[in-house]
Amino acid sequence: MASVDLHVNGAAMDADEPSSQNIFPGTTLPEKAPSAKNRLSNPQIPPQISAGPSIDGKKTTVTLYEPSSLVDDPIIPAMVPMINAAFRDQHLHSSKAGRIMPASIDRLPKHEDYLKQVGNDHGTFVFILTTTETGVPIATVAAHRYIAPVYVAVQNSGRRTAFDRMRRPEGMEDAELWEVKLLAVDVAWQKRGLASYLMNNVEAEVRRRFVASRAEAEKNDEAQSKRLCMVLTTVKEANHDFYLRKGYKLDYETRHEIGYLGSETGFRVVHMSKVMVV
Repeated sequence: MASVDLHVNGAAMDADEPSSQNIFPGTTLPEKAPSAKNRLSNPQIPPQISAGPSIDGKKTTVTLYEPSSLVDDPIIPAMVPMINAAFRDQHLHSSKAGRIMPASIDRLPKHEDYLKQVGNDHGTFVFILTTTETGVPIATVAAHRYIAPVYVAVQNSGRRTAFDRMRRPEGMEDAELWEVKLLAVDVAWQKRGLASYLMNNVEAEVRRRFVASRAEAEKNDEAQSKRLCMVLTTVKEANHDFYLRKGYKLDYETRHEIGYLGSETGFRVVHMSKVMVV
């Protein structure tokens, strides 16, 4: 795939802002990425460590991170290959007609791309599940308040076309939106409920933060969204049914033909949402 031009509307991005290649349709990029500079200048919230589920008799640990605390953390180089392997496996087996995406395309081409895509926008957080005995990451998910634009790769153009999410979920014009990002489970640990476990955790944490923010706003007599909505983007052929089972509904989809980004099958990108009960 051609490299991606990182100038949007004629203006160059700041050094702290994300840059990446192999941007997939529907990929949302945060406005700022964590860096050593903003890690030192912003107050740090220590990781919150809890016991995870026991899988096949093996104990796991789930840790909640603020992205800035992951800068230079060795868990990122250990986790990125797991995410890429899960991505490749998913796109190999989701269609009998061929690969949705070619094996040559990594979800995260470089280790730095993980934090660039997660970002450091206000409220962003990451869950990482590890085996308690070894500390090896086996699953992860992230979320952030939905405030950033969406970028779509334009095949063979060498440029990136920028556009906001086409529309907010219907009826959610006044809601606070949070986006689920980079959900991945190690191929060897799949089909054990870990994706559902992390989705439940991420939704509970978003709900907790929303309720706390609303209470603080009411105390200060400030305006605050009264409703909460989760949004996500995925490839329909790969994950649509899983998210339907988790209560998400389709907002809209875009179709991409055979050959786009090297796809052997063509694919559909779906934007989904779920109204949260708080």
